[in-house]
Amino acid sequence: MTLRVQCLSAQISKRVFDSSEFGIVRCADLVHGVEEFGFKPLVILGISYEGLPIHFSQFYRQNEAICPEKFLIDFWSTNLEKDYPNHPVSGKPDCLVIDEVLQHSLEPSFYEWLQSINVEYKFTEGRNRKLSALSRQHQRFPVVGTDYHVPTASVGKEESYPLTLDVLNNEQKFNIFDSSTLSKFIRGKFKAEFHKDFAPAYQDFNCEKKSVLKLTFSQDKRPTQNEIEMHNPHWQKSSIQPVFSYGHLLNNFEAAELSVKRVFQEELGIALRATEYQWKTYPENLQIRLKQCRISRFRKFDMFTDQDYIELLYLTGIDQEQYFIHNANAESHPSERNTLVYDISRLTITQISKLWRFLVGKPKNSFKVVSNLENEKRQKYELFTAVNNKQTFIFIGQLRYNKGLAFDGMYCSNFDVHRTAVVDDGVFNKSIVSAFTCDFEAISFVSNLTPRLKFSKPTQYVA
Repeated sequence: MTLRVQCLSAQISKRVFDSSEFGIVRCADLVHGVEEFGFKPLVILGISYEGLPIHFSQFYRQNEAICPEKFLIDFWSTNLEKDYPNHPVSGKPDCLVIDEVLQHSLEPSFYEWLQSINVEYKFTEGRNRKLSALSRQHQRFPVVGTDYHVPTASVGKEESYPLTLDVLNNEQKFNIFDSSTLSKFIRGKFKAEFHKDFAPAYQDFNCEKKSVLKLTFSQDKRPTQNEIEMHNPHWQKSSIQPVFSYGHLLNNFEAAELSVKRVFQEELGIALRATEYQWKTYPENLQIRLKQCRISRFRKFDMFTDQDYIELLYLTGIDQEQYFIHNANAESHPSERNTLVYDISRLTITQISKLWRFLVGKPKNSFKVVSNLENEKRQKYELFTAVNNKQTFIFIGQLRYNKGLAFDGMYCSNFDVHRTAVVDDGVFNKSIVSAFTCDFEAISFVSNLTPRLKFSKPTQYVA
């Protein structure tokens, strides 16, 4: 069995700051020079698993008294078995790698405690790329929902619902990792690392003598290649309707009227739900703002710039013409997307119907793609296709959600329920994999399939 290794690091925050006017301030960009505008950078103490996407961060004010033992015990005692009921992700490591910036700040009693609970430790030496990569994960934009607390109103301040440091840190305990985005390889590592016989020794976490850690960092004089200079910041206040969301800081804000009409917001919101698994391929600034948008249940888009909004219309296929109208010399997207894929598993029948009517309308060709397996119960997904002049629309849904009802009835008008295209089982499964790995070129072949009427002799497609 491999050793469980965790990395402990500390750094100055480049996205989260303290403000006397607004409370805890979050910015989607990595920004530099915030002190000139009255914002105070916070300190991040973070711990990560080596080789696994598990990251735990806590924020502190500079020179604040921190108990490193409590920080580690909180993380080691967190049981993440919600997504892995047979493989609880928790417990202390075999070895703790400590960032060298902490070496002289940690008290001797801390190291004595690690030895007493049989945790080896070592320090990084010089520039450690592996630790640097893990440390960058703690600079992620912290998403704060309201599932685990009730926002508190404040009277007499610029911000009516200021985010507090306690709320921010408590929310981080529920964002340690997301199992839905794990690859098959990483899932295998989880099962090997946290096997069914693995039982964290909670009794070994006790610490009678707790040490004190105080951290102070100075802001770099020049921004790094990933940072943007703070310019003309604007505070976007908290909103209550339609869903509560905390305020956030906008950089390079332009108060001019929008030059782009925010059209098709309802349709865009549905399309974003159906393409959420594709967000990982989007630019980082869009990914951060999309997580904020998800908190509002895709009903608010004021966190996006005009260019961001146009980009989303293009990426989701809602309105690709807008992109080329406003980007005459488009380089990042030189042509229209011809194959568009949507995961309808979590959409309602009404939402599927609206998305179909808006995107497809009256297709030239439409059919269901099925496997040649005789036992249909073995299938986990359904695949519906519509072809227009240049574009192919593919709708995929998990069978257990039974969203095929939208296509079997009158909800998706002009879909031909009597036509199917039969493909080899291996081809069908590869098509599903291609869709969910965003390899749309590999799945585009479905537009050339020859469908048949149900109950007629099938013509199979074999790769």
